[in-house]
Amino acid sequence: MLDKEIEEYLDYRRRGGLGESSLSAYRADLMHFLQFAVDMGCAEAEEISGSMLSYYLDSRRRDGIGERTIARQISCLRGFYRYLIRGGRSRHNPADELRAGQEISEPHSVRIPGRREIERLIAQPDPSSFAGLRDQTMLRILCESGVRAGELAAMQLQDVDLRILLLTVNRENPDVRTLPVSGETGRVLTDYLRAASILFPSRQAPLFPGRSGLRMSRQNIWKTVCKYARQAGLGNIITPSSLRLYAAAASLQDGIDPETVRIRMGYESDYVIRLIQKQIGQQAEWRRS
Repeated sequence: MLDKEIEEYLDYRRRGGLGESSLSAYRADLMHFLQFAVDMGCAEAEEISGSMLSYYLDSRRRDGIGERTIARQISCLRGFYRYLIRGGRSRHNPADELRAGQEISEPHSVRIPGRREIERLIAQPDPSSFAGLRDQTMLRILCESGVRAGELAAMQLQDVDLRILLLTVNRENPDVRTLPVSGETGRVLTDYLRAASILFPSRQAPLFPGRSGLRMSRQNIWKTVCKYARQAGLGNIITPSSLRLYAAAASLQDGIDPETVRIRMGYESDYVIRLIQKQIGQQAEWRRS
């Protein structure tokens, strides 16, 4: 979605008289941020928070990007969101929380959830009902594999192979990939698939159906995750994006090679991996001090 909105915004600015050199700079800024958002698992403008923008811009500073370029990026993002708000496609402008030259302090960075917070989250659904078992299974997969909400929504029953504990993601797309799951998650999946196969016997049925039997939408998965986060008393700490960060960080901390983690997560570059590694290093240094 965001790539379409970016093109519409650039066309709007072109019709408003913005020169080609400025348009080229705007395009570069927005497309670079788009790739970051996609890697974080965000596909809608509403899913981008001010803290996520701060995280992004702080990483750009650490990569040696000058303040003049940062200021241009903030201005570009602020204008983009104003355009979306006027069109009714966003209710907030996360760039309004930023200012050129600001120092990004720890409270404004995107925090990777801790293991205890993840355990509290997963404990919220009641597995005695099919919906609760579905939600608990869904949360486990998000936390362990780091799949994007849209990828999870598109998965079918046939995408789970319990014999070798593998999930197939994006089966019909060029970027298809397979992801391992733990034995514990495999046991939960076994219980869930047994219940799901009774209600939805077709192997082409969605892995996580809604009440209608059709697949849950990506937006519904976001709402479900946030609902259980609030229920667990975790507020805004937990979103599908932060679960994706947790999965990548946990893999790195378990000693899995960064390039393997990048491929499993479906990151286009190692940009987010490097951000996570920096944050892990900062947290380790903080614990030693």
